[in-house]
Amino acid sequence: AWCGFTHDFVISYCVLKGFDRIGLVGTADFIDGGHYSNMDVKFNYSGVLKASSIEFIEEVYKKGIDIFTCNPNSELEIPYVSVEELLN
Repeated sequence: AWCGFTHDFVISYCVLKGFDRIGLVGTADFIDGGHYSNMDVKFNYSGVLKASSIEFIEEVYKKGIDIFTCNPNSELEIPYVSVEELLN
């Protein structure tokens, strides 16, 4: 659980530590600036940060890291896994 860090930082850390599966759970919804699990918490980002984060996440996925989102509203082109599927 990482709060207050950019997606790029957290994913880079996980890759450097050798994690082969990374799940984005409760992360920013790039569509409206909220966190899908708590829409009261806003993610304030610039257009450049948004584009950079989306590009970075998708590039990590294309390099073979098993990365997925649990956000049903995500703009990311990575696999979606529901929280229910994740817990089973």
